[in-house]
Amino acid sequence: MLMNRLLSEMFSQLSVSVLNGAELAAQCNRLALLLNTATKSSDYFSALEEAADVCCALRQNDTNANLLNRIIDCVDAGFTDSDFNVTRVAEILGMNLSYISEYFTVQNGFGLLEYINRCRVNRAKELLQNEPSLSIATIAKQVGFDYPNSFIRIFKKF
Repeated sequence: MLMNRLLSEMFSQLSVSVLNGAELAAQCNRLALLLNTATKSSDYFSALEEAADVCCALRQNDTNANLLNRIIDCVDAGFTDSDFNVTRVAEILGMNLSYISEYFTVQNGFGLLEYINRCRVNRAKELLQNEPSLSIATIAKQVGFDYPNSFIRIFKKF
């Protein structure tokens, strides 16, 4: 009973946004079964060790989800600045450029620079639809491009 309470407390301390209630319940039930069927102290320690491993994995998943949200929020807030790029994202977040780039690519299947450009193009499409009187040069400037030709080249990709 004490072990079950300890296990419940370990899981309750996590902000587990990556698991839904059913998945979390399944993990808890599986580990509770290990604890309930333990007959010697080594079984209890094995079950607790596994519980700790699960907790660490869940915390890491939660941290990763938080990092991805921080990167996306950073890009969404800054992509209209013509000086905004992948290096700037790393500086703002205080993280290694290579790590952020690789992490974002692994999580999304496309790179961070591509995401920045997608945001710019999507905003340009909104401006083209809602304000047709704006020139291409003006729209390019408003979405973070210094040169209309660069904007047109990127726009054609999306």
